[in-house]
Amino acid sequence: NRRELHIAPGTAAGGSIKHALNLPAGSLLDNQDLLSCGPLHPLRMLDDWRRIREEYLRTLYSEFQFSFAEFHRDLLTNSKTVREAESVTVWVGTGLAEQLLLAWMPQFFRLLGIELEKLQVIQFSNDPSTGHEIQSVGILSPDKLKTHPPAAPLGERALASLDQAWAAVT
Repeated sequence: NRRELHIAPGTAAGGSIKHALNLPAGSLLDNQDLLSCGPLHPLRMLDDWRRIREEYLRTLYSEFQFSFAEFHRDLLTNSKTVREAESVTVWVGTGLAEQLLLAWMPQFFRLLGIELEKLQVIQFSNDPSTGHEIQSVGILSPDKLKTHPPAAPLGERALASLDQAWAAVT
């Protein structure tokens, strides 16, 4: 069902989520932008954001002409898919990159003119069997992802907290 969209924090997490939930094509996008590295500017125009982030990533990999568009499930280059979804679930662990993605998502929704009520989060904290902190969704096996925490909407307080966090890093 294309109306339900999942956002994974990277390709590895995306592949595991797709496999775990047996998601149909077009119902999952991957965030390729590791937000814990490089400059973070206020999100005002999507093309400017993408250009600045790509330019930074090219400084890390000078031999590679990095472009988000090269990844067919990339979040930044598939904003139309996000706009058309009835609900969007972002999957995150406790690590900095994924928490920054969570703080970035309301900014992204506002920029695209999408109602924030459509956004929900699946937040992993600790592995119930080991007690270990789950910093990245990408380290979890499909079996662990099948027993994910429930998706939760972002209420006013959570959104205000995420907005404060985003303002602090930009």
